[in-house]
Parts: sequence; C-alpha cells; structure tokens
Amino acid sequence: MKEQTILVSVPVIFRKDENKVRWFIVRKHEDEAWELPKVVVRKVESSVRASIRSISEQGGMRAQVYEEVGRKSGAAKVNGQAITQNIIYYLMGYKGGSEEVLEFTDSDWLEYSKAVKRLENKKDQAILKDALEMYKALNKAGRFDVKEEEELLPEE
Repeated sequence: MKEQTILVSVPVIFRKDENKVRWFIVRKHEDEAWELPKVVVRKVESSVRASIRSISEQGGMRAQVYEEVGRKSGAAKVNGQAITQNIIYYLMGYKGGSEEVLEFTDSDWLEYSKAVKRLENKKDQAILKDALEMYKALNKAGRFDVKEEEELLPEE
C-alpha cells in the first residue's frame, strides 16, 4: 500500500499586548497537549492561504503573514494508515478579530518563556524559538513597533 502524503500549514501568531509580545497556542481537546494551531492544506489552496483560512475559521481572527519560519516533516497514523506530513510554518502578526476562539477547546496568548514551556511537542518548541529569533530580526529591521527588546528574550 502506498503511503499518503499531506501538506500541513502552521500559523505561528504573535501579538503585542501591554508592551509584551505574546504567542498564540491551542489545545484541540481537553485530553490533548498544547500546540501551535495546524491545518491541512486543501488541494486548491496554497499553504499560506491555508494558514490565513485556519486562523479566520478556527480562531476567529485576522493576521498578517510576514515570513516562512521553517519546514519540517513527520509521520502520523490516521485510521491505521501511515501518513507523511510535510509541514510549513509561517510567522504571522495578529491584526484583530474576535476574542472568542471558535474551534479549539482551549487557547492562550503567552509570553515566549511560558508558551515554550507549555508546548510538549519538540518540533513546536523549536519552531517557536525560530519564530522568536525571526521576530527579533524583523523588529530590528523596523518591521514592528516594539520599543523594548528585553521583552522578547527568553527567561533563563
């Protein structure tokens, strides 16, 4: 039997809140781990479009895509069938929307140090770190309005 491959898009969303940068993480069900929101890319859409669609439909918010953070691959089993996942991560900035998140059991906006501790998946932790570094580089280049760089540094 041929192994199926799917493309997954992951929006890594930040927002500035009370002079702090916070990252959006979710839990789909109460008995599952916290993670970055993920969406399967439909055959008729790009991975960027899938991330925009997912945060709109599932998160009830709008966000701007800035850069691709990275790519990873992995495997999963769905109904006993092996599935290869090619995953693309995008750095996105929150631009508004509903305070009510629609399709997740839990969601939270956390500062980097708290978000990375709550995430259990090592890939999500690594990507969040890469997203933080990318955010700092883009901020230094003048892409964001953050006055204090210290707020972005992880706690030791």
